[in-house]
Amino acid sequence: MTEPHVALLSLAMISAKISTKLIVAHITKSAIRKMDMVFVLMIAMFVNGTFGLGLSDSWLVRIHVSVATASFFSYAFKLMHDITSYTKAGVFLA
Repeated sequence: MTEPHVALLSLAMISAKISTKLIVAHITKSAIRKMDMVFVLMIAMFVNGTFGLGLSDSWLVRIHVSVATASFFSYAFKLMHDITSYTKAGVFLA
C-alpha cells in the first residue's frame, strides 16, 4: 500500500463510530446491532489481502474511507436529531 495515512483514516473513522455507539448504548442501556457496513468492508479488505482477489488496495481503502465517513456522519446526525427531538431543543433550524 502506497498511502498508509488513508488506511489510518479509515481505522480512525471506524473507531470513532464504534466508541460513539458504545457510549450511547451505555447511557441509554440499549442493545447494539452487531453487524455494520464498515465491518463488511473491513472483512473485504482482509480477504483481499489474505487471498489476493486482485482488487486494488488503494481503491478498496479509499472506498472504505468514504463509506466509513458517510456512515459515521449519518449515525451522528441521526443521533443528534433523536436527542434534539426528545429534548425539544432547536439545533437544526429547517
